[in-house]
Amino acid sequence: MSAVRRNILANYAGKGLLAAMALFFPPFYLRLLGAESYGLVGFFGTLTAVLNLFDFGLSMTLNREMARLSAEGTPEASQEMRDLVRTHEGIFWSVGLGAGLVVFALAPVIAHRWVHVRTLPVETVTQAVRVMGLIFALQWPGGLYNGGLLGLQQQVLSNVVQVATSITRLVGSALILWFVSRTVQGFLLWQVITASLGTLACGAILARHLPARDLRGRFRWDVVRKHWRFSAGMSGISIMAIVLVQADKLVVGKLFTLDQLGYYTLAGTVGNGLYYFIGPVFAAVFPRLCQLVTTGDEDALRRLYHKSCQIMSVTVLPVTLVLVLFVREVLFAWTGNPGTVERIWRVVVAIAIGTSMSGLMNLPYALQLAHGWTRLTFWTNLVAVLLIVPLVATLGARFGMVGAAAGWMVLNAGYVLVCIRLMHRRLLRGEMWRWYLVDVGMPLAGALLVVAPFRYWLHVPAGRLPTLLTLVFVGAMTVVGAALAAPAVREMAFAALSGWRRRVRA
Repeated sequence: MSAVRRNILANYAGKGLLAAMALFFPPFYLRLLGAESYGLVGFFGTLTAVLNLFDFGLSMTLNREMARLSAEGTPEASQEMRDLVRTHEGIFWSVGLGAGLVVFALAPVIAHRWVHVRTLPVETVTQAVRVMGLIFALQWPGGLYNGGLLGLQQQVLSNVVQVATSITRLVGSALILWFVSRTVQGFLLWQVITASLGTLACGAILARHLPARDLRGRFRWDVVRKHWRFSAGMSGISIMAIVLVQADKLVVGKLFTLDQLGYYTLAGTVGNGLYYFIGPVFAAVFPRLCQLVTTGDEDALRRLYHKSCQIMSVTVLPVTLVLVLFVREVLFAWTGNPGTVERIWRVVVAIAIGTSMSGLMNLPYALQLAHGWTRLTFWTNLVAVLLIVPLVATLGARFGMVGAAAGWMVLNAGYVLVCIRLMHRRLLRGEMWRWYLVDVGMPLAGALLVVAPFRYWLHVPAGRLPTLLTLVFVGAMTVVGAALAAPAVREMAFAALSGWRRRVRA
């Protein structure tokens, strides 16, 4: 089994468990905390995303350079890998602690000026924001360590750490709320413990798997200067992306009450849950793309690009179609609360469609980064910010939460229509229509041919469990339809089936 395939399977196994837990626990938290306190959990997600501005592109730089240097395999490359980790580690811990202190100091201002509360005391919100600053400082370097593991293609271990940390965090939070304290402070204090454990574990595993253990890493500013162009480009992209991804949430947080933000956060948990299906393919394929660009193997690069894009389509599009066409049934099976379903189903549809298109763009984006080309994404993101932020604010003010979510959908439709054309003028020329028609169009058609009849002729039984089992069956059949329509995925499936038959006969 190839490293890419093994990593994809490991990532899906890990992300599948994470997705299941992420979908299971939020309704439980919402009931125990209440909508307003749970809105603070959503605010913490937005705050963390905004603080990601201080990444400066360094985590993706480490990911790319670890993959590139591992392809070289020289003693000089081994030393540079250790120096890269030590240098970036020092920067990340400094930035994380500094940002955490700033959040801690500004907590009263955030509580009074930004968060709109109805029943929660302002002092409670202030305390919660201060704890958020501490959580961020402790979990921030973990992203860097995980990026290093991904670049080394140690993605099985990365998933083990993430799953173990998430189980500790989610289950522990539920136990704290149920048996100890049904307060947002208790909830967040447990996040402090799990953030510390996750970061330390990830850092220790990365150190263990760096080559040439007898070498010691050194802090070197020249390492930062060597890759500053790529890091600066990634930093600019990250700034723009954070604004784009968080624009709807910032609008909701500013225009509406905290309980409405709580419901919007719940809707975002479902719609953005598609990233659990998107991330595994990107994480597994990106290091290999970097290696192929380094070695100059254009044919292998082209084959991997199209095969992975088809895998992405077969993974994301069926799930999106089932979620959009059966949205009320999905939400009822998840929450069991018809009132909550009616509040958020339209928001879920808009977010899910936008996220699915974002997912389709992930591998073209990975190809650009593998070539060290950040300019296209930076400038398109800049234009998108200038256009979409006023649009989201206008739609949010006029149509409420659904309008804010619709802005995210419009943004990603623009990326699919414009950025692919611009990218293939420079990279893998002549492959644009193959991406539109074969990599995306054929899996989409195959999925639609299966799920549309189910939507119009299938009677979904009453009850949460029967509804869930029915949706799982429909989703599985839709994935089969998309896979059979995608040439590369169909070939892989038939080859795997033939290999299994040979082993059985032997």
